[in-house]
Amino acid sequence: MSIDAGTPETYSKIHRTNKEDFEILLKNLEIAVNIRNKNGYDCAIGTQAILLEENSNELYDLACKLKDIGVDYFVIKPYTSHPYKKDNLNMDKLMDTWVQFSDSLRISGLSNDKFNTIVRYNTFDKQTKERDYDECNALDFWAYIDSCGDVYSCSTYLGNKDHVYGNLYKNTFKHIWDNKNKNNTNINGCRKICRMDKINKYLYDLKYKKIKHVNFI
Repeated sequence: MSIDAGTPETYSKIHRTNKEDFEILLKNLEIAVNIRNKNGYDCAIGTQAILLEENSNELYDLACKLKDIGVDYFVIKPYTSHPYKKDNLNMDKLMDTWVQFSDSLRISGLSNDKFNTIVRYNTFDKQTKERDYDECNALDFWAYIDSCGDVYSCSTYLGNKDHVYGNLYKNTFKHIWDNKNKNNTNINGCRKICRMDKINKYLYDLKYKKIKHVNFI
């Protein structure tokens, strides 16, 4: 669950909702934790926040609240720009906010055997580094199906019909997958931070760098 603020006022501003919804959200999390614990369900209840200038001074208090509620983890990650973005966020200012984020150590110190805090420094670093690879070889390991049955090559391009392999109401998934267009692998225009990045790096190392024991544990 995304909670991008630590106060009702900031939550209302960022999520564009009523201030009262912040307390409702926390109460719902508490209810979910109680139901899970009471019934002994084996599931994780996780939360996350995108670090923004507006919430950077609130995330430690939010982490404390989430720990008291009993969720399993709290992730803090940087904002990433979508290819179809319609916002006007200043990326330089967001990067400055990340670099100057002073509560990361205090938040990390809240972790114990029941609550884990994760500050995604590696994700931030990806925004400033060039990728080794210039094509996406991970598409054979990923697909996204929307509510209309369209099978997309990647969730980044939802709504772009150029990235639709087919439709489940017209063909089986096997037929669509076996006959999908494999030419759409160029990463120009892709977002800097992608779910497929680790897979692409792994495949690139195997194919081009010829690194021995790349998957050695």
